[in-house]
Amino acid sequence: MCKVIAQTQPVAVQKQDGSTIQKGTIVVQEIGGKYDESYAATLLGNLATTKFTPGDIVWVALRFQAKDYHPKVNGVPDTTRTEYLQDIMVQDIVKVAVDNAEVF
Repeated sequence: MCKVIAQTQPVAVQKQDGSTIQKGTIVVQEIGGKYDESYAATLLGNLATTKFTPGDIVWVALRFQAKDYHPKVNGVPDTTRTEYLQDIMVQDIVKVAVDNAEVF
């Protein structure tokens, strides 16, 4: 369970096959305290067009994927350096409560 902190407006992005998909970002914070973990995650497709407001309580399934790559120097991969990136994707998200009030 998390609390929604912020959400961006969705934008259409082009996929490799030439089609487009909606993409947005949501920031959620684990429930428990002011300094609990926060995550900025990517929303794709229909999830990106679903509107959440700050304070909404949600159940969210996140997928974490770490990638490493060798940055290019003058167009050639520099194998002496490795940089790491982490993608966080929303797999599913369900609004459970609005401003701590149940929506059932």
